[in-house]
Amino acid sequence: MIEFDCILLLAGSSQRAGLGYNKVFYKINDKPLYYYSLVKFLAFPNMNNLIIVCKKEEEKEIKNYVNSVTTDKRIMYVAGGDTRGASVYNGMLHVASEYVLIHDGARPLISKKDIQNVVNGLEVSKSVALVSEVTESVRRVTGNRNRIVERKNLVLMKTPQGLKTDIFLKSLEKARKENLQFTDDVSVLEFYYNSSPLLIDSTVNNIKVTNKNDLELVKSIISPSGGYLVGQSRDTHRLTSGDAITIGGVKIPCEFSIVAHSDGDALYHAIAEAIIGALAKGDIGTHFPDTSSEYKDISSSHFMQEVYKMMDEAGYEIVNLDSTIYIEKPMMRPHINDMVDNIANLLKTEDFRINVKATRGEKVGDIGQSKAFVCEAIVGLKKKNE
Repeated sequence: MIEFDCILLLAGSSQRAGLGYNKVFYKINDKPLYYYSLVKFLAFPNMNNLIIVCKKEEEKEIKNYVNSVTTDKRIMYVAGGDTRGASVYNGMLHVASEYVLIHDGARPLISKKDIQNVVNGLEVSKSVALVSEVTESVRRVTGNRNRIVERKNLVLMKTPQGLKTDIFLKSLEKARKENLQFTDDVSVLEFYYNSSPLLIDSTVNNIKVTNKNDLELVKSIISPSGGYLVGQSRDTHRLTSGDAITIGGVKIPCEFSIVAHSDGDALYHAIAEAIIGALAKGDIGTHFPDTSSEYKDISSSHFMQEVYKMMDEAGYEIVNLDSTIYIEKPMMRPHINDMVDNIANLLKTEDFRINVKATRGEKVGDIGQSKAFVCEAIVGLKKKNE
């Protein structure tokens, strides 16, 4: 598995956003814009360091917020430069891994899948870039003249871009000596090593926020407004002695097993029933009765897949999903990210829409005595394309 460092660029001037402050501080759901990129990269165990490049005068504010949401020790802070190239160079001086990913903090919609695709690309190329196709007509304007440009051979460059650390840093040093500026990172390597990057199609609308219209678009994607459906559910299962339990699709070795007709994944059960409830289609027992041999020892991912079909056929999609696991032991924290990924994949949605948290019973009641565990879920749905 490739290990890498990541440079997260937050030092822009944001003049075109018209906010009067750095656009990366713009809040959606009470979270600054850069939060949505930050958490995606922190989810990768093979990322060794996350280097936040920011203005010196903004470092304290960023650090205070980051410390309030994570205790991850891989994060460091570096002062930015007067240009994007200077900021990248400052960050590169602190890269310790063989490979580096560079991402604009003003691209909050990046997905973990696309990050992984860039990392995978570094196995076969020393530079990798995400791109998206050009879907509108393009014209070149020169003075009073303009002409159509053939778009079929054009792509839009995105981030993150992945590079081999040593040769990229050498290229940056040459560019600084020759006072050359480049609009993206892989272009530097291409210029000095005549090496075209591996281009990978982005799977999401990975736009870079530049102006207020972009902010409104991103806000509508992350936090849609208007009316939507809400569902809630709670599921309980008894625990007995054993060697593993499955929660959120993650098999966790421990001293317990779950007493259930299916695999007893109460988190999946609560989420599935919450969606069923939002759609006003009854409960999970109506659709998947525990008296049926069809569901004996079945993986609860089956219920999630079937419920997704119900939601999709009804024309709805996930706005957000919040869930809680009440269990004394084992510890859930090491498995939360995998659970979020599993849920997002099964419901075909972005992982920033999914939240999973866990709490103990403090040795009180059946939960505290490890006789049972409980999962709760609340889900919001909206009509597609609204």
